[in-house]
Amino acid sequence: MTNQSTTPAAVSVPSTLAADSDIEILPALPAGKEWLGVPEDITLPKQLEFEPVLLRGGRGQVTAMKQRAFIRVLAETGRVSLAAKATGNTLAAFYYLRNQPQGKSFARAWARALDFGVGRVLDILVDHAMNGTPEYIYQNGELVGERRRFDHRLMMWLVAHNQPEKYAVSGGLMHAVNEGAAGAARMKRLKKEWELEYQAKRSKWHKPVDVEAVKAEIIRKAELMQRPEMIQIANDPKKRAAWELLNGPRDWSEFERYQHR
Repeated sequence: MTNQSTTPAAVSVPSTLAADSDIEILPALPAGKEWLGVPEDITLPKQLEFEPVLLRGGRGQVTAMKQRAFIRVLAETGRVSLAAKATGNTLAAFYYLRNQPQGKSFARAWARALDFGVGRVLDILVDHAMNGTPEYIYQNGELVGERRRFDHRLMMWLVAHNQPEKYAVSGGLMHAVNEGAAGAARMKRLKKEWELEYQAKRSKWHKPVDVEAVKAEIIRKAELMQRPEMIQIANDPKKRAAWELLNGPRDWSEFERYQHR
């Protein structure tokens, strides 16, 4: 699969913007002199060019050069927090610029830079699908080997996502998503089928309850628990009279067989 996005070409930028594609390390805050120069020192591909947001401010101002650096790092990493960190400014400062009336061009460049980042994620997914992800084998605390685990579901998703007309399951979710109005109708039908399937499973999990049978079972168990006490009361005329005074008359004959045991 070929990614349609074009990764920005490598250029000379402040050392704090250098990114390692394999190991993510938050760059240190830049020294003031590293930002000396003109904004064009931070080169961007044509798709990411924008008009910087120029606001009057003092110390900590997000300069045009830092705005370009933010967009550059965002395109390379897809991470807004890392891009802000690389400039030495807070992420809130860049959100503030994006929301300014004159920040529309900056906002568009931000969105396109995120698209570059998504392309990078897809490249990583393809690499994992084709080459697997490493699993390290340890024995007695020492690394003794490595094996590769391949995710077949990821492979199927990538193929179906990029060539749905050829590899997506006919009539399935992927086709429904890519077929416009017809797909919307199919999604509605699939949703109804899923709901019916769920209700069928739910009816097996939650069978109707016979309330009277449950009540009878509770009473039976309660009487079994009370039986030893009732036998003692039945053997003592005074206790029996006191019990009937509180609870009413009762047939004690059912306890007679236990009286001499």
